[in-house]
Amino acid sequence: MDYYGELFTKVYESGKSIAEGEELAFYLSHVTEGMKVLEPMCGNGRMLIPFMQRGIDIEGFDISDEMLKVCVVKGNERGMEPRVFHQDMRHFNRQDTYDMIMIPFGSFSLLPEEIVPLCLRNLKESLR
Repeated sequence: MDYYGELFTKVYESGKSIAEGEELAFYLSHVTEGMKVLEPMCGNGRMLIPFMQRGIDIEGFDISDEMLKVCVVKGNERGMEPRVFHQDMRHFNRQDTYDMIMIPFGSFSLLPEEIVPLCLRNLKESLR
C-alpha cells in the first residue's frame, strides 16, 4: 500500500509545512527539560522540526517514505538531522523508551478505527 506518495506529500507540504502558534504551543506545553519524545505519524516534520529547533530530544516515524524524505530535507536545511524511521504503527516494537508520545489529533484521526487499540497498545509499551 502506498501512503502519502509524492503528489500528496507536495500538496500537504504546501499547506502544512511547520506547526506554529497555539497548536505548537499546546504540544510544547507538555514537554519538560530532559524529556525524550516520540512522534508517531511525524510525516513531513511539521511538529518534529519545531521541537528539534527548541532542543527537545525527539524522534519520529511514519509509514510514508515520501513524507519522511521531506522531513529530513527540511531538517537538513535548518542544520539539523531529524531522527526518523519508516514504521507502521501496527508493528511498532522498539527497545527505546520515551517520556512522552504525541500524535496530533489530525494525524491520529486518520487511523482506521479497527487498528486503534493495537496501535495504542504498541505505543504504550514504549512509555516510561
